Order: sequence, then C-alpha cells, then structure tokens
Amino acid sequence: MNSPVAEAAKGRRVHLAAMLVEMIHVASLIHDDVIDEADMRRGKPSANARWQSHKAVILGDYILAKNMNIGLQSGQFDLVTHVCGSMAALCEGEVLQDECAANSTMTRQAYLDIIYKKTASLLGVSASAGALAVGGLFVAETLSVILQVSYFKASGGKRIFRMAPLHHHYEMKGIPESKIIIRFWIISVMLGLIALSALKLR
Repeated sequence: MNSPVAEAAKGRRVHLAAMLVEMIHVASLIHDDVIDEADMRRGKPSANARWQSHKAVILGDYILAKNMNIGLQSGQFDLVTHVCGSMAALCEGEVLQDECAANSTMTRQAYLDIIYKKTASLLGVSASAGALAVGGLFVAETLSVILQVSYFKASGGKRIFRMAPLHHHYEMKGIPESKIIIRFWIISVMLGLIALSALKLR
C-alpha cells in the first residue's frame, strides 16, 4: 500500500499484487465491522463508529472499486483475475457464517469452510499472487492465454485448457486451491534457485 499507485499500475507486478491483496483485506475489515457493529478496530474507532455504517459501506465499496480499476489499468490480467477471485470467497464465507449462526447448525465441516473462505482464501491468494508476480509463472500464465485464444480461433471454438489463465484450468479440474498454491510456490522456488545458480555460473 505504501508503493506509489501510479508505479504499481504501470506493471511493477510485486507491488501491484501486494496492493491488490491489501486493498481487498482493508475493504473486508471495514465491511466486517459494519456487519458485527464493532466500534473498535485495532484499538482505534472503526470506520462505522467514526462515520456511521452507510458511509463505511460506501468506503469499503470504493476501495474494492478502486482495486479493480487499478488492476485493470495495469494490464496484468492474470494477477487481477486471480486476486479478485478471492472477493467472492470472502462473501460466501460471511453468508455461510450468518446462516450457521442463525440456525445454530455449526458443524466441524461448516466451520472449516468458513475459516477457509473468510481467512485462508485471502492468505492463499496472497501467496500464489507472489508466485505469479516473480516471473516464470507469469510467462506460463500468459502463454496459456495466448495458446487458448489462438487455438480457439484457429480450430473454430475448440479449447486446449478448460479455462485460461492456467491456474483456472486446474481449478476447473477440481484440484483444491490450496494444492494449486503449494504447487505454484514449489515451481516458483525452483525457478528462483535456477535463476540464482545461473547468476553464480556467470
């Protein structure tokens, strides 16, 4: 968030990824405080306590809208689609939590679903977005889109992947997001080690 917005929007991928994730996080905290009617956030008055709930909701919505605007202006569509997908998971987690609380039907599986959607999903996206931002995976993600579009046009509507960019292909195959993130991180570490070894050889 401390990075200049203009610089991040120009395509500094690591800064951009961090900014997109943090903006979603901040907006979710503002909306959470409204839902929970919380007066304090980290020892200070919450947004809804200072400016009333309707203004706090508008503020959270504005941060999310600005988040999308910065992401789309950057042209880094693989990062934008990956990071912004977590917004739906956050909302689903909140709805599920409300339903369980209203019906007093909290189960172990429901609890795991809630903490995954409300917390782990954003942490996972921040990790995998970092992997996407470092370069090697960015090339793979970009190539998957180019191949998908080119083959779709050339074959009259056939696809190579179920969905592009590449990480969506694995999601469509039913692989859990946590496994995709772990695999992306492993690949990212391997590519980083290869890059370092190449520098040492020079």
